[in-house]
Amino acid sequence: VNIYSVFIHTGNAMNITELAKVLGISIATVSRALNDHPEVSAKTRERVRAAAIKYDYNPNAAGRSLRSGKSYSTVLLLPPGDADNFYTASFFMRIAAQMQYDLNANGIDTFIHLFSTQEEELDWINNAITRQKVDALILTGTQVNDRRINFLQNSNFPFITFGRSHTHQKNYSSVDFNFEDVVADSVYRACKKGHQRVGLVTLGNDSMQGKIVYDAWQRETARWKRSADPALVFWGKISEKSGFDAMHYFHSLGDDAPDYILCISDLQAVGASFYASASGFRRPLCAAVFSTDIPAFLDTRPEGYDVPYKQVGKALASLVLESLEKQASREILCDLNFNSSKMHSVKNG
Repeated sequence: VNIYSVFIHTGNAMNITELAKVLGISIATVSRALNDHPEVSAKTRERVRAAAIKYDYNPNAAGRSLRSGKSYSTVLLLPPGDADNFYTASFFMRIAAQMQYDLNANGIDTFIHLFSTQEEELDWINNAITRQKVDALILTGTQVNDRRINFLQNSNFPFITFGRSHTHQKNYSSVDFNFEDVVADSVYRACKKGHQRVGLVTLGNDSMQGKIVYDAWQRETARWKRSADPALVFWGKISEKSGFDAMHYFHSLGDDAPDYILCISDLQAVGASFYASASGFRRPLCAAVFSTDIPAFLDTRPEGYDVPYKQVGKALASLVLESLEKQASREILCDLNFNSSKMHSVKNG
């Protein structure tokens, strides 16, 4: 008997989260038990089914549509790279917290993987699809031309991206920050304060995020009739060292140095601030994304933009479920909130 057919919503029926709490097991285990997953023992399946009938459990539409899944899991793939970008893990953890909560409520487990190189990541993706180790993937660190997207599209495998790409646009769902508005706002603020040469520390190596920010910087400096001199752009990474190197480079420009600097990441701003303290070459700094609380502890706090972590996590979870249900793809852009000075809450004594 299909267990879903005996549940009729007649009042305050339990949801899967409440049922799991009553049973003292995970939401994923409840979902697997109700779907005859081979990894769940017969004893646990019978216990869960009995409780489902007793408490009038009524699975939601998303849960019913996911019955064909096999692993009941999704994997968030962090950007590949060396130790320089391992610091970004905490940023993704904050986003993953809400995403995991929402996916667990639908019986989907969330896992996180990190690789040293793109080749290692591609090998793992191929293996995961071949062995049916996961039901959907979430790509991060997207590139202008992204081989992973090509591979997954050709494999007809469910996936979404955290970040945009020029690869097969509109054929998959994505969540991203509204970098265009961030750059427009930051350049506007700089110009209103009288700055003439707005420098940019962005990302190279075919990074889509880096390209979006650079293109927006070009548009906005032109809009405000400010210099778009290529010398005002430093192509780096998301790391403190990259920010330090960028400031050293800008310092070397002498009179042609920027008088205001926009960093794509607060980690870059931290390195830039350190160089400023050591060298005396000080410029107003802005972080397009505050991904950590570190800037709150700098002697001169940069301005920047805070991430709505819960909103992003919910958006990712929603698109993962939609990808599993084979719904039409869509793009979600999340706005960031301006913060004139990152503050901390540490109390003295």
